Amino acid sequence: AAGQAAFEKQDWPAAAKGFREYLGRNPSDVAVLRKYADAMVAMWPFDSQTLSGLIAVCHRIMQLDPLDAKASERLADVYGIIHNWQELATVAETRMERDPNDLKAPLWLADAQIRLNRPAEARQTLEALIERLDAVSGVHPEYVQACMLVSAILDREGTGPSRVPDQTSSGGLPAERDEGTEPQLKPVDWLNKAVAYAPTSVEAMAYRARFYRFRAGADDTNEADRSAFLAMARRDLRAADDLGTEDPRIRLVLADEWMRTGNLAEAEADLRAADELAKGDWEEEFYGRSDWTVNRFRVAWALAIQRGSPTDAAAVADETLALLDPKKETSYRASVLPNAVRAYVSVGRGADARRCLDEYLTAIEHQAQAADVRGIAALKALVSTAENQPYTVIE
Repeated sequence: AAGQAAFEKQDWPAAAKGFREYLGRNPSDVAVLRKYADAMVAMWPFDSQTLSGLIAVCHRIMQLDPLDAKASERLADVYGIIHNWQELATVAETRMERDPNDLKAPLWLADAQIRLNRPAEARQTLEALIERLDAVSGVHPEYVQACMLVSAILDREGTGPSRVPDQTSSGGLPAERDEGTEPQLKPVDWLNKAVAYAPTSVEAMAYRARFYRFRAGADDTNEADRSAFLAMARRDLRAADDLGTEDPRIRLVLADEWMRTGNLAEAEADLRAADELAKGDWEEEFYGRSDWTVNRFRVAWALAIQRGSPTDAAAVADETLALLDPKKETSYRASVLPNAVRAYVSVGRGADARRCLDEYLTAIEHQAQAADVRGIAALKALVSTAENQPYTVIE
């Protein structure tokens, strides 16, 4: 009763406490387990106790109701956040066994397989999903996402085009075919498949534009082809803008791509549109706001730097760090802090730069991946210079 009363008042910690006490006496009450999970999800960002509790509760729900989709999805989200790719693969495989019609689980599995350095298995998983969706009616966003992942896998393997694609309606190179074999699709062909399957998908257009922009910057691309690739990227970005989207995350991708192709006015327009969309209740994942905050910082900070406005860059850093909990969102803050340091140094705020540098150094001590030794040394030198000299330093 206490848990339910607190739940109705949206007092999530009290609700979780009440449900936890009740479940100690009634561990198989699925309805209360689900509310307990809801209460913990609403407490994002998580401390370690809430994180481990949510994992345990979702596993318990799946034991009692093997077809519970929300519990599986939440486990997939949590394992992705904490980078436990093997557990993510297990959750995905279990979900696929229990509900073969689930369209998200193959994407979870492919993501895990990619992270576990099993790209061939990921391709098989994704191509099976694409083949299945080719045979059914309707337009499914999972098809577009699967095509994008296959394209990314092939691109990492070095199978991207070294010349400008033929200017066909699909925007891509014809697939290569050996005598007596199926055509060998290249990364751009998979992106073309996504656009052809879902012509109104802004996501598909945005990521094909990103592919062309990457090719424009490749070492083996000559100047003439570089210009052509950029023109093709801009063509897709204009088409995406014309289609429009209500998803601020996709708008942010468009802003980023416009900026990286040198079109700052278009980038700023899409960033403003993304900000307006983000004011609503849009995120599907409980961690959506944290991801959004960090990704928006990256785009807004870079735009400010390209405009030659370090003051705006520092203001973006102020705003972003104020939104991220220093105790519960340390990994998110760590991805922001290096550029915050650069922004503060550029406007002569040496004390703030030092504070952010110290926080960053503490945060990366607990990270599993190897530290960027050169990058850290450069940040330390930058801050030391700012502290020792009264004038502004711009890196």
